[in-house]
Amino acid sequence: MNKFSTRRILLLPSLSLLGLAAPGLQAQEAPPIENPQEYVCLDTNVGEFCVELFEDSAPLTVDNFLGYVESGEYDQTIIHRSMPRFVIQGGGYYFSEEDKLLTAIPKNAPVVNEFERSNVRGTMAMAKLGDNPNSATNEWFISLADNSENLDNQNGGFTVFGQVIGQGMAVVDAIAGKPLRNFTALYGGAFDTVPVIRIDNEIGADDFITVKRMYLTDENNLPEDPDLPVTTGVFTGSTLTLPVQFRGTLLRMIFDITSTPPEYNFRLRTGQIIALNDVGQERAEFDVATGVMTVPSVLYGLDVMTDLVLRLSDPSIFAMNLESFNLIPAPVDEPEEEVAQTEEAATAASAG
Repeated sequence: MNKFSTRRILLLPSLSLLGLAAPGLQAQEAPPIENPQEYVCLDTNVGEFCVELFEDSAPLTVDNFLGYVESGEYDQTIIHRSMPRFVIQGGGYYFSEEDKLLTAIPKNAPVVNEFERSNVRGTMAMAKLGDNPNSATNEWFISLADNSENLDNQNGGFTVFGQVIGQGMAVVDAIAGKPLRNFTALYGGAFDTVPVIRIDNEIGADDFITVKRMYLTDENNLPEDPDLPVTTGVFTGSTLTLPVQFRGTLLRMIFDITSTPPEYNFRLRTGQIIALNDVGQERAEFDVATGVMTVPSVLYGLDVMTDLVLRLSDPSIFAMNLESFNLIPAPVDEPEEEVAQTEEAATAASAG
């Protein structure tokens, strides 16, 4: 249950919990679902997430997308565009270690636009050429925020064909939170906001956010959600949600970010403050005298920000600036070659 929930739920103890299980009854696995819903999962070097496909509203787009998935064309492609509080985009290019170039994957024929669902946070849609509604081919994007006002009303509307499920947006937010590099001098204008694992002088495949594998599955075979740490609040990259102790009352507050990282400026949604039941949960503390709010921890994608200090900058709109924090980064998958070398070294060491 969401730790910010204001609802109280009455839990009735089961017979087994009370030690009164009926004799002869054994726990059984649920039978497989007939005609299960299809999903596509993206296994990246940041983490894995899955997308529910909307075959009912976008059958041609889903069929087009699955053509790339099942042919393996999306495997080893990179996330080549990341726009804070907007989208991450991929499906277009892979990095060639041999010649150090970003190479476009083969494109199939464009698909007819099937705009029906809104481009809200967590939706997956097809990219296309400007002023050409029926030009989508292989590139896809995921909305990091509610983009319906913008993307639903231009170029015929962008066709949403899927939705990230479960805790998958934590992985998407982790990708969106990676540092950006401008590669236009090397590769052209499409690569001015490329998210990377690290920033250094040498460019290699390990630097990019890579979709190692994209595969089709169903609800009987979905992978487990990422095991997320428990934190005081959650920062999605566009909003910060916290339980805040304010003048003796515990409140749920939502802040919109109004700047671009690495600067973090926030503005309170004053119309969406909710009183919370105080059950001893960890909370942020706001000092009215100093205008300082301290936050023990915040989940940011898969990373954890700790010991956050925010200071009130404009009391009239309750705007705050993030002054300091510590970052505990989530582990990143090591390349298979490096892992293999490490195993060989360990074997040699044990033999010696």
